[in-house]
Amino acid sequence: QIAPGSTIFLDAGTTVLQLARRLRLNPLPLSVFTNCLNTAQVLMNTPGIKVVLLGGQLRAENASMVGALAEAMIENLWFDQLFLGAGAIAPDACIYSLDASEAQLNQKMLARAASTLLLVDSSKFDQRLTYRVAPLDKGLTVISDEQLSDSWWARLREQGCTTLQASSQGIAAQDTPA
Repeated sequence: QIAPGSTIFLDAGTTVLQLARRLRLNPLPLSVFTNCLNTAQVLMNTPGIKVVLLGGQLRAENASMVGALAEAMIENLWFDQLFLGAGAIAPDACIYSLDASEAQLNQKMLARAASTLLLVDSSKFDQRLTYRVAPLDKGLTVISDEQLSDSWWARLREQGCTTLQASSQGIAAQDTPA
């Protein structure tokens, strides 16, 4: 899903961190922006990958940078792709976060990317957290695992999302319920 030579943003979160680990094993020439210390460390010194870490207030819960400084940096950037994690996907078909600053920064990330890929495992669906980030809607690509229910796959497509299913063999289009 990533084109060589592109500029991408990798959000903080465990699922997105797995993508960073994959990029370290199979590097591409990329500019990678992130607000996650762990992601920056994983990609540090990876051939062909230029890493830029946002500044801001350190959120210890997931080693991410949030707050006014991080938001100000985002305002001056543009990304070919945003790879966004999610704390929860609620029954109202919206993305939610546990932290207000993280939710606000995620909203700004969404506004600064040509395309967004939501990397979210099935355990996050039908969960609720406090702060709304954004609705699941047209233009969003949702990548989840094979444990996601058929009803959620169908619902994502009804919302206008492109759906891809990740497995140990790779990623495939999820055109019909599993």
